[in-house]
Amino acid sequence: MEETASHKYIRDCNTGTWQIQSKHCSKETPDGQTCCSKCGVLGEPTKIQRTIMKFASKYYLAMLLNRRLFGSPEEVDAFIKQVDKTTYGQKCFVYWGKMSRTPTAYLQRFIRNSFTATPPQFMTKALEHFMFTVVNPCLKVNVASVDNHMNRLSAQFVTALAGQQLTDTCAGGFR
Repeated sequence: MEETASHKYIRDCNTGTWQIQSKHCSKETPDGQTCCSKCGVLGEPTKIQRTIMKFASKYYLAMLLNRRLFGSPEEVDAFIKQVDKTTYGQKCFVYWGKMSRTPTAYLQRFIRNSFTATPPQFMTKALEHFMFTVVNPCLKVNVASVDNHMNRLSAQFVTALAGQQLTDTCAGGFR
């Protein structure tokens, strides 16, 4: 990743803030400034902020798809409300509102196109983990054949894995 990154990104976990240092940082700060002019430009509404918002869109939509396929309707509603309260939800409310109401098949197609197009050199460990735990399971579901029964089937499957007794009716769903 470092070979392809143009700038240095620093996360302060204590304050929850990010700093971006330009590849061409002069390391000299004018009086009253917190950074040099090259680094200061990165904080303006430019490509970096758009890139962050685009990734946030993909991230939240993948999480929404995951909840639609593997969660309950209550979990889906709670997640949508949670995102509505975030900076992303407030800044991109028109796009988020439209996409959160989009049919599941379209949402799955969008996620497939968004995440499978990521070149390997841009895959961080965190993104790889997200792909394996959230994105890939969503892409393996045939949403056209599962319909609204996925939540019921998932609950039955979890019950079966837990070693609890299944009725013949429930077990029939796995045959």
